[in-house]
Amino acid sequence: MPKRLLVVAVGISVYANPAIPPLPTCRDDAQAFLNALRPLSNQPLLERVLFDQQATKVQLQTALEWLAATVTADDLAIFYYSGHGASFDDDSGDEHDGKEEFLCPYECGLEQGRSSFVRDDELRAWLTPIREKAPLLVVLDACHSGSAAMAPAGLIAKELPNGLVKQIIGAAALPVRTAHDPIPSNQMLLAGCHDSEQSYILPGEANSLFTAKLVEQLAAGQSDDVQTMFEATYRAVLDACDLAGIQQSPKLTNGMNSSLLLRVD
Repeated sequence: MPKRLLVVAVGISVYANPAIPPLPTCRDDAQAFLNALRPLSNQPLLERVLFDQQATKVQLQTALEWLAATVTADDLAIFYYSGHGASFDDDSGDEHDGKEEFLCPYECGLEQGRSSFVRDDELRAWLTPIREKAPLLVVLDACHSGSAAMAPAGLIAKELPNGLVKQIIGAAALPVRTAHDPIPSNQMLLAGCHDSEQSYILPGEANSLFTAKLVEQLAAGQSDDVQTMFEATYRAVLDACDLAGIQQSPKLTNGMNSSLLLRVD
């Protein structure tokens, strides 16, 4: 078990760019996730929390640099994000899946160009110094399918429509990437949905669907093993999707060599 839990939690419900639709639950998502972690530790969490206007690209990078500088080999580092995701159809063929994927910081789209986003390779570079020192759990409650406009009536998809993404990027060229990215070692990623899907906020709910079910499993305390907890979360999300008539399948990507335990002894 880890000796300490160190967390960077980001929740963005409102964006500076008026063209980006608000997400009513994301700030509460991050707070709910933190609240669910606290009983798992016998000491206060070491945390950096970024809500709304605090969650600029620079501040996000700074918070992850703090995490890299502070964590030790006996700790567990956690990065949680709830907000808009985005993707760009890469016509050049540089991306193996045909898409460049992004997270959307608070000021996303105020200036034109791909630097307005946090690109997947940028995030990987910011996370690498952390996982080189300690096990890293990444939880992303966002989506990158590019089809937010197709969300069923009454539901909110946590991504930017392709047309808005293309407008923000403009004529900027994307970096050339010619190889499949390997799964990062010493890191486990819990994603709210697969790349081709949407991550939803259901009508009237206090939290996004994936975060709500994950927090329920954390609170239940039936297992300290993250993979076991994810499997229960996965089933709960699918059950909720069946009732709502939607499709959202959480995804686990595991680069760990052993079980990842959340509870601090």
